[in-house]
Amino acid sequence: MALAFGTAGIRGPLGPGPDEVNRATIRAVARGVSSYLADAVESTKADSAGRGRVVIGYDARWDSDAFALETAAAFSEGGHEVLLLPRPLPTPVLAFAVRMLGADAGVMITASHNPASDNGFKLYLGGRITDEAGRGVQIVSPTDAQIQERIDAATRAPTRPDVSAAVFASSSTLLGARSRATPRPWPVAPN
Repeated sequence: MALAFGTAGIRGPLGPGPDEVNRATIRAVARGVSSYLADAVESTKADSAGRGRVVIGYDARWDSDAFALETAAAFSEGGHEVLLLPRPLPTPVLAFAVRMLGADAGVMITASHNPASDNGFKLYLGGRITDEAGRGVQIVSPTDAQIQERIDAATRAPTRPDVSAAVFASSSTLLGARSRATPRPWPVAPN
């Protein structure tokens, strides 16, 4: 049985297969959330044509950094602007960043209080797709079920060669890093 997207996201033991956390399950979850976010942003009638702003953070658990990059690549493939936090940070920093940066969503790669051998994907909504009180807050029902439908569709979709690194590099910002594309250091003030 595959991991199910529930309150706040997914969490589980690291390992191979659809019932454990690994690059493939993180990629499927991220693609499903990306699809949900595109439609949610589009429904706001904003001038962004389904392009959302997503902040991604990660903790110091095993493979959190790799899962954060996998998540960033999936959102980039979906046409979203990605802001990646610069190092392992506590979960409240991500919730704050969603609000401070005006992001439509935030993803924290963590398993919170679960065993150290676990990892996960926690989703926070913000920006244009929720009201002020819901910005930077973990998702709840029925949003989790709507996202699970998108994850199921992403899992069934045919895969193509991994272009994640190239797509990510062309449309993402590493917060706190200086680069030719984005010479702004952390913190980044909202526009």
